[in-house]
Amino acid sequence: MSTRQRKIKSRSLLMLMALMAFGCGDKTAGEALNFDTAALGVTESGTPNQAFTNSKGWRITLESASLAVGPVYYYSSEAQAGLLDRLFTIKSAYACPAHAQYDKGMVLGEIRQQVVVDLLAESPTPTGVSEGEKGHCQMFELHFHPPGEIPAASNDAAFEPLDGHSFAISGVAEKDGVEIPFSSYMIIPDESTMRIVESIPADLVLDGRSGLAVTRIHIDRQLANLDFASITDESGACLEEAGEGACLIGEDSQAHLAWLYGVRSRECYSLEWRE
Repeated sequence: MSTRQRKIKSRSLLMLMALMAFGCGDKTAGEALNFDTAALGVTESGTPNQAFTNSKGWRITLESASLAVGPVYYYSSEAQAGLLDRLFTIKSAYACPAHAQYDKGMVLGEIRQQVVVDLLAESPTPTGVSEGEKGHCQMFELHFHPPGEIPAASNDAAFEPLDGHSFAISGVAEKDGVEIPFSSYMIIPDESTMRIVESIPADLVLDGRSGLAVTRIHIDRQLANLDFASITDESGACLEEAGEGACLIGEDSQAHLAWLYGVRSRECYSLEWRE
């Protein structure tokens, strides 16, 4: 390689590094801010301890429901367009090798540890103190990894109901006089960014006022499309046993695929501020 070629290559590398720093690096830092965070299971009809009916006509009464969540990130940019908008609208692409496929703006806060949340608890489960800066949070993202892959804030006893999984549920589903006790666990496949629920819309002004940023986990939406008939045969017997007379939501069943779709849908999460 000639001296001239080496100089051109060196200048190109410097320009590329400058562009990466400009496009993906930190924006101008704002005023530092810490705020408390928490998570809470909710349903449209009331608390998760109450029965609810999903879109398949199954009346679901939960006996237990928990998940391990974290990290959590809070961003200043607006949430990315929904699927239909992305299909029918041309959007600019962002080439950032660090993470994002689009501009998420400032990182206004983050929780880096994993916390177990009892979704049937009546009060929010604390998920830690977020360190960030003042600003308008317009979207956030949740990470769901198996226990042990992320530093934990919860103790060992809190993780026991998950039995090494990211999600755990049990209860009874009833339809047309047929009752199906069920129990199951889930680990989201480790493929691409499947374990990250990105671009969840939010509208939270972080200005230093006293309060709590609560991630609301809409359990009825997560379970909206489960057909529990898919975990039994024609006689009503369990296709797979979960123990103590309950049916397992097998990975090949419609119910499991619908559950996976639900926990990965950004429509199943929201953010609110509690004074």
